[in-house]
Amino acid sequence: MGNRAEGAGGDDPGIDWDARAAAFDDEPDHGLRDPSVRAAWADRLADWLPDTPGDVLDVGCGTGSLALLAAEQGHRVTAVDLSPRMATRARAKLTAHDARVLVGIPAPDLIRSLTPLVPHTHTERLSGDARL
Repeated sequence: MGNRAEGAGGDDPGIDWDARAAAFDDEPDHGLRDPSVRAAWADRLADWLPDTPGDVLDVGCGTGSLALLAAEQGHRVTAVDLSPRMATRARAKLTAHDARVLVGIPAPDLIRSLTPLVPHTHTERLSGDARL
């Protein structure tokens, strides 16, 4: 049985994120394989995150694409997802960086101690960047 995250992502609260993990990065804004989309997200994160490297929390990290961009900008990333399969893919992307990937719901003290990334599902509406 896959992981069903109640109230997580999109309009369907019963999405099986474990079942979607293998193909998740096929979406342009998920895998960031297109150089212009990747550059747009890197620019957006550079605007949102502190100028100096710090501790960053990516809740609902999926396969870790945004966490990877933050790590590449020098931040120490803690990425969290409810789906073990998504977390496994995120862990693989982040192996060369100062990052950790957790499965589950982050504890309140962890949330308070780190700079949060803006949730991916809301950034398109906030960014105003046509590349996203």
